[in-house]
Amino acid sequence: MNGLRKPSWTVRLSFVLMCLILPAIAAPRVAAQRSPNASIFEVLVWRQAGAHLETFTGTGFFIAADGTALTASHVVYPVRTNRTYHIAAIVGREVYSATLLCASDLPGDPLKDESVQFSRDVAEIRVTANGADSEAI
Repeated sequence: MNGLRKPSWTVRLSFVLMCLILPAIAAPRVAAQRSPNASIFEVLVWRQAGAHLETFTGTGFFIAADGTALTASHVVYPVRTNRTYHIAAIVGREVYSATLLCASDLPGDPLKDESVQFSRDVAEIRVTANGADSEAI
């Protein structure tokens, strides 16, 4: 009878270990995510104002492979209120055109009143190759 108990205990222990170890071995391996820095770029809002170039800058980050990105609404505010402003995206060392898709309403004009507090300050833009969707820089 002693011989029967030992294998039973060993079989039970083996079963428990298999239940604990097998899922960890069989689980799909997740590759390390690329650095988030690859998704971040500089947003440049600009217009030709006489002999000089008027610019505003901010940060954007891609949210989709089609070039859709998010930035702050106050960065692209001049584009919403004045059609002479344009948006560009500086990704690495490349400059791309961008178009404004939508932006949250702001409680004031950030160009005139720097004390305005923003609670929902987000805008969606689409970065495109020059000439694809919007005018080239």
